[in-house]
Amino acid sequence: MDELESLAAVTWPQELEPEMSKTEIQRRLMMFSEAQSLAEGLAQAADEIPRTIAKVEISEADRRGFLALVETLREQAQRLGEAARTGDDRRMEWHLNAINETCVSCHERFRDFSGPIDRG
Repeated sequence: MDELESLAAVTWPQELEPEMSKTEIQRRLMMFSEAQSLAEGLAQAADEIPRTIAKVEISEADRRGFLALVETLREQAQRLGEAARTGDDRRMEWHLNAINETCVSCHERFRDFSGPIDRG
């Protein structure tokens, strides 16, 4: 019995969820606010992207595909902003990954006029 008690003391968490300090809470709130602003900026930038191909000669099918990806990007940015507003880390990560996939897909498919992705 003594052995069981000693193992329990070593392996069981003493505190399930430590309290966050006031500084940590403020830091997280500031990060969520900044993420929300960046997401809103990305959604606004997505609204401007169609102008970049206005004079580019591409097939109508490619134009529709490009514009569909732009719309997907805008919607994903809006969802990212909503996740930031609610402080949902997991949803933010999911939406960031989806945004990355959309960007990579677009730049690979339309590299002739979209150019390489700037990873800097």
